[in-house]
Amino acid sequence: MRVRKPISQTESIDKGLHKTLLKEKLVWLHPERVSGDLLIYETRVPLSLFLQFLSKNKIEEFEEAYPSVSKDKIIAILSHLAKSSLKKNKAKV
Repeated sequence: MRVRKPISQTESIDKGLHKTLLKEKLVWLHPERVSGDLLIYETRVPLSLFLQFLSKNKIEEFEEAYPSVSKDKIIAILSHLAKSSLKKNKAKV
């Protein structure tokens, strides 16, 4: 199941994580591509689509639908998202 239309940025990520993902070359931003959404690096796949897809599907299904995104990138992005989430939860305690 491949979703072709871009999905607007529904998932908000904090600025620190945003900078880290850009620095690590896991995402990139180009105002003239896919409505200026954050894209998975070297692809036209929006990060918001990735997050939405994974909320309802398995990683393997994402890999089949979007072969331009390597498994290493998927793991690295998820790792950074998890670390960021843990830091937020730790700060709230």
